[in-house]
Amino acid sequence: MILLLLASLCVVSAVPDRRVLESPGRLNAEFKRFEAAQGRNYGPGEIRYRLRVFRDNLKKIVECNERQGSFTCTENMFTDLSESERSAYTGLQNVTDNNFSSAPVLS
Repeated sequence: MILLLLASLCVVSAVPDRRVLESPGRLNAEFKRFEAAQGRNYGPGEIRYRLRVFRDNLKKIVECNERQGSFTCTENMFTDLSESERSAYTGLQNVTDNNFSSAPVLS
């Protein structure tokens, strides 16, 4: 019983890899699993958009994990949200080098 519980936790928290991005069938299955795990229920008009955002965010997660080794990036409740939607939850804005052009220089 304990092994079954541990196995189900591993499946839910599985770290996506590039194979999910390369196969539409795997991507759709991963998205359906995410929808169920997060309690999402998208209508026909929104599901394509959410799948595209989910795919783009999974790509960032996979690339993050390929670049470094000190921590592991994985999906969470924000994986189907765009950057602007996520910033509404966190209150943070996407900071790029361009945003620093008018910042004061501390000496």
